Amino acid sequence: VSQSRYLTANSNGGAISQTGALAITGTSSTTAGAAAITLANTGNNFAGSVDLLNTGSNPITLTDSGALIVRRISSDGLATFTAGGSLDPNTDTNYNTFTGGINATAGTTLYLSDNTTALTQSSVFNAGTTLTLAGGTRISVATPGTVVLEANTLNLGTDAAAITANGGITLRPATTTASVAVNDGTGTFVITSAQLAQLSSTGTVTLGSSSGTGAINIGSLGSVDLSAEDYSLAFANASARNFLLST
Repeated sequence: VSQSRYLTANSNGGAISQTGALAITGTSSTTAGAAAITLANTGNNFAGSVDLLNTGSNPITLTDSGALIVRRISSDGLATFTAGGSLDPNTDTNYNTFTGGINATAGTTLYLSDNTTALTQSSVFNAGTTLTLAGGTRISVATPGTVVLEANTLNLGTDAAAITANGGITLRPATTTASVAVNDGTGTFVITSAQLAQLSSTGTVTLGSSSGTGAINIGSLGSVDLSAEDYSLAFANASARNFLLST
């Protein structure tokens, strides 16, 4: 289906799905009521922003072959967004009636606009290159939920409690061979002491990937002091070639 301007779909309570790819050059709005929205064709191309609205714990799935901007979400279910290019899911729960969870995967950059995202389900944010929390963006997941942030470059914005998840937080590089630098000058996936202070959890903060093979380097730029934090720190690069702790 190719539409030169806008797409509006309202199922009045029925599920919304597709049989062929959608190419929409304008904005799109999809409303399903108490039912799932599944627009997962890998050939989809939404050039304009997209609104997705349903009720209850019904899931939302949206796939775009290129860049994707989600303007509005209304749901209590799991929202899964996949973009071949950049992805900007507007998860601001001050603007949206959205309390579920998010699985967001961007082929390149993943950009979370300046907002507050309060979720009830474990959530995963994957960026092929850079993941950015703009300004004072804050992501919180209710206990026992977890948060995973995956990217080769991670920007956590300015909020003092940028990520909160008592079930645990994982920060890992998108490239499994990437070296991890924790307040260190050597490494491609860099985590600073300031970023560690922006994490809030009574569980475990895990750095690196269980399939990672890159070196882990810690502390050449100064000590890593976690005495004020409630979380435990773990490293997941089980097959790391080098583990260097600077003193």
